[in-house]
Amino acid sequence: MKTLPNILFIIIDALRVKNLSCYGYEKEVSPNIDDLATRGVLFADAYSCINTTDPSLTTIFSGRYPLSHGILGHGARVTVEEINRFNTFGIQLLPEILKSHGYTTLAVDWLGRWHKRGYDYYSGIQPRGNIYVFMRQMLSKCPKLYDLIRSQNLIQNIRGKLPQSRTKPYEDAKVVTDKAIKLVNENKDKRFFLFIHYWDTHFPYIPPREYFEAKDDEVLKLFYLFTSRKFRENFADFERRIMDRKEEIIARYDGEISFVDHELRRLIDFLEKQSILENTFIILTSDHGESLVEHGIYMAHHGLYDETVHVPLIFVHPELPKNKVVRGFVQHFDILPTILDILNIKMDIEFDGKSILPLIEGNPIHSQVYAEEAYIEWKRMIRTHKWKYIYAPSEEKAICRWCGHIHGGVEELYDLENDPAETQNIIEKEPDVASELRNELEKWVKRCQQKMPKVHPPDSKEAEMYDEDRKQIEARLKSLGYI
Repeated sequence: MKTLPNILFIIIDALRVKNLSCYGYEKEVSPNIDDLATRGVLFADAYSCINTTDPSLTTIFSGRYPLSHGILGHGARVTVEEINRFNTFGIQLLPEILKSHGYTTLAVDWLGRWHKRGYDYYSGIQPRGNIYVFMRQMLSKCPKLYDLIRSQNLIQNIRGKLPQSRTKPYEDAKVVTDKAIKLVNENKDKRFFLFIHYWDTHFPYIPPREYFEAKDDEVLKLFYLFTSRKFRENFADFERRIMDRKEEIIARYDGEISFVDHELRRLIDFLEKQSILENTFIILTSDHGESLVEHGIYMAHHGLYDETVHVPLIFVHPELPKNKVVRGFVQHFDILPTILDILNIKMDIEFDGKSILPLIEGNPIHSQVYAEEAYIEWKRMIRTHKWKYIYAPSEEKAICRWCGHIHGGVEELYDLENDPAETQNIIEKEPDVASELRNELEKWVKRCQQKMPKVHPPDSKEAEMYDEDRKQIEARLKSLGYI
């Protein structure tokens, strides 16, 4: 391009392709996301590299696989060793790169720590006026009383009686969009990079009433039971109650998609009215998908099945085709190299990903994709168009830290052409296929591990550079069910 465009980077947390109309969902829940797809390029076969937010965003903004950038944990489980490794590598993130090329860098996000590197403005944690959060903050000043009340699960019971609209543990899509519009309005005379992170499609699914009206509080009670982890005491009963409310859970999730979709329209309309849209490069994706009831994984995103790792990816740019659906594997680590390619920014940086531009012209860039998880269970995956192979290093690593079960098996193989829903593990029927795929996966892991730097001795100052908002972040993650 003769002049560099503004960049709007949208991540909708835990958004899976299975429930988007532009990816074939039979319900029309995302008309404005669908409209974005008609304005640009939709990638039909995009995959995340990991299934939790911290390492996934790090991959998206670094162009590196998690093993290469060093962050595999999430939230409170990100170790000092991981932080030291990440810092040792000296990785430049997208906002840092763009800032060095004259962009004003802005973000509406609260993950903090290394995620806020390179931004001129980063919103961070904002108070939400939630009675439940206020109670926890006040009680935390009296540790003995707090421990007693928490042991009786009284706070969770009170939380379950609060109005739906006041129980979301994050700023909702309207608040995020309001902030984004304000930032654009304040910086419209500059070349800006704006990252916005919507969380509404993340558990718990509590859309505004105009998008879903609940008949009773049964699903909310299940949500809070899930957050408290007490469902493990009688998992069979919890599972039965979830499946009895399967349609409502899906409807709630769809309602959240529609809510975000509506707010996204508001932002796009503002850009258009300000005559900014025509010179704005839009990227829309999610950090990972979501398993609503599939594979015995309820309202969460562990597991390496397509519900969790198949993600939307849409590019809208003046010099890219319009209304084009592109088949062929791409992954999160391909996004950054592609952005730099489109902007014609040349940098001496080694990426694990590749520019997607050749794929848009019909030339495949990957014959398989890789992903892993290291938070709730520890597994790795390789996927071709026909096969998916998943394995855990041991039976112990395969056990779900939440429910105490092993989902799918220690080693899994699925024939995706005949079993796209990944319901029949045929590992014993096709040992040769499994062996070949495992060898390819191990080669990939070794290549990534060779790129990892040796970790220097822990530096307390370096580790503490992210500590100023750690407690707030951990509290927010706990309210999301992560901790």
